[in-house]
Amino acid sequence: MLKRSIVLIGAVLFLISFAGASVASEDIAATKTIKGSILAIHADTGTVDVKDDSGETLSLKAGSEVNLDTFSEGEHVTIQCGGEEGMITNMNKEK
Repeated sequence: MLKRSIVLIGAVLFLISFAGASVASEDIAATKTIKGSILAIHADTGTVDVKDDSGETLSLKAGSEVNLDTFSEGEHVTIQCGGEEGMITNMNKEK
């Protein structure tokens, strides 16, 4: 009986370890790259309006690691978004 319980607990722990890996891979898969031009920067709300290369206008929230003061309207940028809320994790000026 004790051996069976230990095997059952081991199996449950093994399955839980895969569930954590699955969640981590979903976060990585959720990372998106957007290329476009800055239409507006809203420093008070930490958001950026961008028109992507396909013509769609997006309003994106910048993460704390993104310094919006270094960007200007009209600049062409490459943006990395990710996480549960799709926040900007990285934004670079295109040359």
